[in-house]
Amino acid sequence: MQSNELKTFLNQNKMSQGDLCKLLWDTATTNDRNIISRWVNGSTKPPRYLKKFLLVCKEYNILKKSD
Repeated sequence: MQSNELKTFLNQNKMSQGDLCKLLWDTATTNDRNIISRWVNGSTKPPRYLKKFLLVCKEYNILKKSD
């Protein structure tokens, strides 16, 4: 998954970077959000598992905005 694909996925699913943090790590600290921000901005490549993980979450209707 490339950074532009991740950005598009987040926009299409109305997810914030904090929502993705909570989905991945069950927390959204500043450090967690910084990691996601680096993935989205392209300064760090997202991990290889991320695309498949997000597709599985979408398929099983796990994607929802965190409260």
